[in-house]
Amino acid sequence: MIPGYNNSKGGDGGSASAGATGSSIGGSVSIIASAAGGNGGNGQSILSQWIASNAGNGGGVNLLNAANGSSGSGAVSVSVSATGGNGGAGDVVARGGNGGSVTLLNSATGSTSGNLSLNQSAVGGGGLGDEPGSGGSANSSLSIADALASSLHITNSALWPVTGVTPLCARAGVAVMPSAAVAGFPILTAW
Repeated sequence: MIPGYNNSKGGDGGSASAGATGSSIGGSVSIIASAAGGNGGNGQSILSQWIASNAGNGGGVNLLNAANGSSGSGAVSVSVSATGGNGGAGDVVARGGNGGSVTLLNSATGSTSGNLSLNQSAVGGGGLGDEPGSGGSANSSLSIADALASSLHITNSALWPVTGVTPLCARAGVAVMPSAAVAGFPILTAW
């Protein structure tokens, strides 16, 4: 250890959560919930002495039943989006932090005898810098059994990271990339 240099790593980004709910007897309802994990602190190295302080990891997001909308007969739209925090940037010696992972599990829910639209989107955080960490994984799963809605539209997506100052050096995570769109179908599962 070099005096005056603490050789500790950059701080990790904080995790995030979100929630929202709304209802109406017969009018339309639109609900939006969004969460983003915090970015990790950057790494630092002193090349003349070959010591490094690695970067912090990005914060993750895990949402279960995060947003719900309901109406007796009006249109209901519920959207949930989540993005993992980027790992802190590394440099020539210091390793970059890993991107935050995102998991959405039935995060958008709703009910109505009218039009029902449910949307989920998960994006993993990126690994940045000259020595980037790994990108965060993104998983999104949405399952609904509905015999009440007059029409049903579902979108569900999960994407790995493509963000960062040096996108050619960003390392991708693992993603499950589902999508579905259905009108008037009583049971649907997408993952």
